[in-house]
Amino acid sequence: MALSLDGKKPSFAVSARRQETGSKDLTIYYSRQCPFILNCIREAEQYCRDNGIPLTIMEVDSPEKARTVPGVFNNYAAFYKVRFLTLQPLNEGGLKKVLAQIL
Repeated sequence: MALSLDGKKPSFAVSARRQETGSKDLTIYYSRQCPFILNCIREAEQYCRDNGIPLTIMEVDSPEKARTVPGVFNNYAAFYKVRFLTLQPLNEGGLKKVLAQIL
């Protein structure tokens, strides 16, 4: 069920269906919908800098950018080594836990 605002049938982009990025870096897409997101982003940046983990941060601040997120969750999504990792905002503790499971 979806509401069309322009008469077109809403659908997910092909990239969103694959839920993959073209990057092996830890890539985080986020929007400022939650007041705690920026703190999580700062903690993730610091943790990655301290541990030599390549990190790419992408702010989703327009409908156009939201359409290009390679996943169905455009307010927060983390990808690592091309694949979807989580939609939970990752602070330092959460990032350590998630990366320990896959490394």
